[in-house]
Amino acid sequence: MTGMSRESLALSGVFIRQAFLKWTAYRTAFWVDVFSRLLQIYVMYAVWSLLYKEKPSAFGALSFEQVFGYAVVGILLGAILSLDEGPHIRIAERVRTGMIAVELMKPISFVRLVALESFGDLAIRAALYAAIPYLFALIVFRIPVPQTPGQAALFLTSLVLSTVVQFFAHFLFGLISFYTLDLVGFQFAYWAMVRFFSGQWIPIYMYPEALKPFLYALPFQAMFATPQSIYVGQLHGWAATTAILVQGIWSLVLGGAALWAWRSLQRHVVIQGG
Repeated sequence: MTGMSRESLALSGVFIRQAFLKWTAYRTAFWVDVFSRLLQIYVMYAVWSLLYKEKPSAFGALSFEQVFGYAVVGILLGAILSLDEGPHIRIAERVRTGMIAVELMKPISFVRLVALESFGDLAIRAALYAAIPYLFALIVFRIPVPQTPGQAALFLTSLVLSTVVQFFAHFLFGLISFYTLDLVGFQFAYWAMVRFFSGQWIPIYMYPEALKPFLYALPFQAMFATPQSIYVGQLHGWAATTAILVQGIWSLVLGGAALWAWRSLQRHVVIQGG
């Protein structure tokens, strides 16, 4: 293992520990958040069971268990890949407080620093905020699980790539704060856009035909719809592999765009700062 790899692992451990201390410091807020996820799962069950009973043909070849499982995974991914936390919030806070100037003087790359902080939070949210609702859904509602080790591996691969796509998309969004000094007003619009275009709540195949090409041309479906569809078996085999390749392409495209935009802004900040 190289020195850089050992350093990255050590830093990752530090940020995961910091995230754990932060999220467990407010126990009431933690349990309120967990309860809200359980309530969302129950509401989703009531809504989707009613819709499926009224018109099962609208859901294609998917069983109710798969439809409900898709919705539950969307809720859990929403708990892990939270729009209320992430690089966009961290960037905006540093710009607003002026701490961005201090960050630029640190020996660690700012992009790397924000990535370590964000993925530290992500790891803790997965362990604390998603695990309990997932067990609840398994035990109470008996949601489906991946049927084969291959399906489970594809889902986990897709999940990792969805976090990468979302990180770079949020990072790019956060850079707006360099021009506006805040994301207030923009964040709700961005939140609504991600929720609607990603297929998190409603599977993309249920959208109007005229809208589907537009949705598939955007990176948002790589955040939620792809891992959700693989989990319930809607995407399998070559279709799942192709969807994962698309996620990989979006990771590279958004990653390259984020690094280019940051370097351009960094030069601007340095010039303005003297």
